[in-house]
Amino acid sequence: GSRWRFSGVLIMSRYEEMFDSMLQSAGFVRDRDYYREYPTPNGYTLDFYFPQENLCFEIDGIHHRTPVRVIRDKRRDESMMRYGIRTLRIDTDLLEKRGNLVLSLVLKNIRYARTGLGKAGQGR
Repeated sequence: GSRWRFSGVLIMSRYEEMFDSMLQSAGFVRDRDYYREYPTPNGYTLDFYFPQENLCFEIDGIHHRTPVRVIRDKRRDESMMRYGIRTLRIDTDLLEKRGNLVLSLVLKNIRYARTGLGKAGQGR
């Protein structure tokens, strides 16, 4: 996702704000159920991280569709899997046009992760 820091304050892109609002309207509490801009030991920062579920949601704009970025994102996701964190990428167009579908898929993935079968590296 797109983000900037101004005097230490996180400024989210409108898509990140949209997703954050969706999570909160579904009953999730930021800094309890999930974290924004979560730093990882391998040097990455996760857009939205659910630690109990070891699940990360990345909000991807058009710049993530270039061949170079697709490869870079794939490497990043594989690196996160080594830490047991599964990454799900959400395209900004889908988020904007089909927000209800996105929320439904997010909730299904969270429920699946909570069963233990959805934890990265398990249930395969």
